[in-house]
Amino acid sequence: MAQASKKTLEELERRRQGLATAADAVSRYALSGYTPTDEQTRLKAEYDRQKSALANYAAYSNPNAPALSAAREAVINRTPFTFKTDGDALYERYKNTYQQMGKQAMQDTVGQAAMLTGGYGNSYAAAAGAQAYNQYLSRMNDVIPQLYQLALDKYNAEGSALKDRYNMLLDEDQLGYSRWQNERAIQAEMADRARSDYSDEYNRAYGEWGDRGTLLNTAYNVANSLYGNALDRENAEYTRSYQNERNARADAVEDRDYARQLARDAASDAQWQKNFDRSNYEYDTNLALQKARYARSDFESDRAYNRDVYESDRAYNYNAAQDQMANDLAREKIYASGGSSASSSSGGQISAFSELGKDEQADLRELAENGSEEAILDYLEGIGNISYDGLLKIFAVLQPILDRSNYGRDDISESAARRIESRR
Repeated sequence: MAQASKKTLEELERRRQGLATAADAVSRYALSGYTPTDEQTRLKAEYDRQKSALANYAAYSNPNAPALSAAREAVINRTPFTFKTDGDALYERYKNTYQQMGKQAMQDTVGQAAMLTGGYGNSYAAAAGAQAYNQYLSRMNDVIPQLYQLALDKYNAEGSALKDRYNMLLDEDQLGYSRWQNERAIQAEMADRARSDYSDEYNRAYGEWGDRGTLLNTAYNVANSLYGNALDRENAEYTRSYQNERNARADAVEDRDYARQLARDAASDAQWQKNFDRSNYEYDTNLALQKARYARSDFESDRAYNRDVYESDRAYNYNAAQDQMANDLAREKIYASGGSSASSSSGGQISAFSELGKDEQADLRELAENGSEEAILDYLEGIGNISYDGLLKIFAVLQPILDRSNYGRDDISESAARRIESRR
């Protein structure tokens, strides 16, 4: 029965299992989805708390608002200044004093005039006393402007005091409002800082998750390429084995016909006919059995091959969109970080395309445009110190360029895949 060698079949089974494992890893990773980290959850809770504190921040309230309003009303609605001698306490005191002094002057004047006349009163004494009294009363009128000015100064002083109190309360209100604004600005800054910390952690964690998915997809592509190459070898060996069997059967028929010819020449026609008929019957029977066995073997082989191809195509189609999205994301991240320069002799192993120098990245893209995977591997071996994961990530970046240069071929050559596998 035609079949490939045991070594080829074992390698095909090993590659098939490797492809199934890689496809299962990609599928599980995609279905599991992104899970926030504990730090991201903590920062999200802190951001929600700070945002809620800002949204519910108490509005400004002046505790001295009633006093400020009363002081303002006192300034605005104050009675205009007026001065009247009637009812003025200071004027009344001056009046009483000058009246007493006038009476005393009148009595002194009348007494002195009476002494001049021998102690008797007369009209002259009365007139002189009245004149002295009136002089003191006239001096009262001289005091009125002073009293007016004193009353006006007192009115102005009281007005200034009311304005000073109002301004003091207004300054306290403005100071309190300014303090409230500063404290609220601090709360807004804390909320903004919490939002920034949460956003940075989310971008970092999600980026790592995407990078891991890209790495798994690249490993799947390598495994798929190795499986395809092994399947091609198995088909080629099966075809050669099948053709060799057909040639052997043809040679056997030719040898049998020659033997029959010799037998026919040596035996009688009857015996030859009998032997010929029996030989034909046996041959036809064996040939029919062999054809049945071959047909069944071919059917089972084709069914197994079609089933493997169907499973491989379904797994590939299932992840094709995610492969493209993850590769685009990896390229965007690497192109975005293309300004950084990493030396291949810096110490640790190179594990990403972005860790290569600018000239090395440009050389690799040029080699990819030429579609030369072997040349890329030779160039990377010349750099040295590149890990297996680094090779996968570098080929993940260069694969779209290789696909275009190789007219849409989306797998890696057998020799290139073997050289990458040797880095495990």
